[in-house]
Amino acid sequence: LKPGFWNDGAHGVTTVNKTNPDLQYVHVLTPPTTSTLRIRDNGYRVTSVTNLRSGAAIDWTQSGGVLTLNGLSGWDPYDTVFKVTTGGRQGILSGVKVSASASASGHPASAAGDGDHRTYWDSAKTLPVNLTFDLGSAKKVQYIGLNQREDSVAYARSDTEQSARIKDYKVFLSNDGSTWGSAVKTGQMASRRAIQGIDLTAANARYVRLEIDSTWAASTDSTRYKRLR
Repeated sequence: LKPGFWNDGAHGVTTVNKTNPDLQYVHVLTPPTTSTLRIRDNGYRVTSVTNLRSGAAIDWTQSGGVLTLNGLSGWDPYDTVFKVTTGGRQGILSGVKVSASASASGHPASAAGDGDHRTYWDSAKTLPVNLTFDLGSAKKVQYIGLNQREDSVAYARSDTEQSARIKDYKVFLSNDGSTWGSAVKTGQMASRRAIQGIDLTAANARYVRLEIDSTWAASTDSTRYKRLR
């Protein structure tokens, strides 16, 4: 489940059971100003939610890639922890082939979609740059999930220590891999840790292209400027 900043001022972290990846915990460090908490489910099919300390069942719903916890109150002064049991992942496309307009030696585009956190694609400090996902056939596409390496700061701390994460981007869809048309989504990604999601208006397409136009690091940070991994 996605950690970080949630709805209505809420903030926290998530942890995963070492022996059971379908058992996860949501640690709410800053509660929302409302009685509702919404968390991106990252494709996990939720089966139950309970308060870890009290064991009380939590009212929840799941729709559109979001887990919503309702009727919350009695927040712990340190952290309120919800135990979330899932039944595996759903809606995550597998067998996707990934290519890129530029790659560093030893870090090909295929590493961006191989499911192995130990490998990664490196853009060789090339901007703009794009990743193209070939789904094999036309399939429903609703969002792109991106996990960027934790080898840069989370925000700009100084002129020489800045975030190498994605800033400005565009998303294109195509059925033949040649004709792309106008971007279906343009935006700016927050410089934050953990998985970032780009939500799309649900559509059917075989090819999805993510164009990255800039990162958060300025040219004064020679180490991270244009770096993308």
